[in-house]
Amino acid sequence: MNNSTQNNDTECIYDSKMKDIHVHMAHFVLHVPVLVVIVFAGLITNALAFVILGKEGRTKKTSPVFILRIISITDSFVLLMNLVKYALPEIFQFTGRLGSYFEFSMLASNAIWFSFATSKVFSIYLVILMTTDRWLACCRPLHARSWCTRKNAAIATVLILIFSIVFSLPKLWTYEVKYVFDKCTNRLRPKSNLSTTFFHPIYLNLYVITGYFLVYFLVPMLSIIIMNYMIVRAVRRSAGMRTCGNTNSQQDIETIVTKRAVLVALAFFVLEGPSILFHIVTMFYKKKGLLITWLPILYDLSAINNCVNFFLYCLVGKKFRSQLKDLCYAPVKKMKKKINRDRRKRQQTKRNGHHVKKSNCESTCISRI
Repeated sequence: MNNSTQNNDTECIYDSKMKDIHVHMAHFVLHVPVLVVIVFAGLITNALAFVILGKEGRTKKTSPVFILRIISITDSFVLLMNLVKYALPEIFQFTGRLGSYFEFSMLASNAIWFSFATSKVFSIYLVILMTTDRWLACCRPLHARSWCTRKNAAIATVLILIFSIVFSLPKLWTYEVKYVFDKCTNRLRPKSNLSTTFFHPIYLNLYVITGYFLVYFLVPMLSIIIMNYMIVRAVRRSAGMRTCGNTNSQQDIETIVTKRAVLVALAFFVLEGPSILFHIVTMFYKKKGLLITWLPILYDLSAINNCVNFFLYCLVGKKFRSQLKDLCYAPVKKMKKKINRDRRKRQQTKRNGHHVKKSNCESTCISRI
């Protein structure tokens, strides 16, 4: 990390990213107001999904629900990292405000990038774990009873977390920080740039290009496409059997859980896929202007992927919707019970007071006689 002062490096940091003010304004709108709304909406919906999934009766202790609850937590962390990595620094880039946070984000750029990359890899492979669980349940039902357990899901989750951390460790050497003179504020400010390690042939070719392509794109996309194709076929066969009269409540529960998993994987493919593919393409495409133009839209799509699961659960789960309704009406019901209880107390007090008054009158009359 090079912290030496560069006297010949003078620039206006918060408006040097783009010369076109209209493009810069579009980036600010997509990175700040739009992304902030997505983040806070996602935090609320993920919290609701986590709570409601834990109240689903017989299914709450199964492996799919366990994985979906972990996905809700991970998605919330990814959304917060989007806020830290993109939204808050962009405020300084465009307005010059939050300068202290911008300096912190520059100095801690490697740690922020490592945390963000770890959470992204963890989120991606949790979706694959969910898809694998449903593939075993639908296509290998004899093995599902022993493999698709909550304990095995917890072990697999820990292994995925370890893999995500190990794979993202090189991110700690992605940037190096130098101090440049900010002519807009007339002071030295830290600025992070890609390090010399990043441009080393081994790091660039083996990790950035090959590793990204395999871990972020090829393995997730192929796994999700192939397994979901097999799951859909199995679900259709199961639906055909039910039309012949072979049905039970357990099959219906399994179908709903499977539909959830398929929709989560489909949302990942549609919303996260373009961003991953775009990053892979731009590694070989030399014109970076295209990258700068489209990246904010892709970041927002990727963030939407981290908050859309709640709506998918509502779409396919009648019980989930009823649990949501009960959760939303719980404060109202509690307030009504309290009002009714207070009303009964007042009525009881009023009746007691009336009886006391009547007995006093009777005792007064008797004493006079």
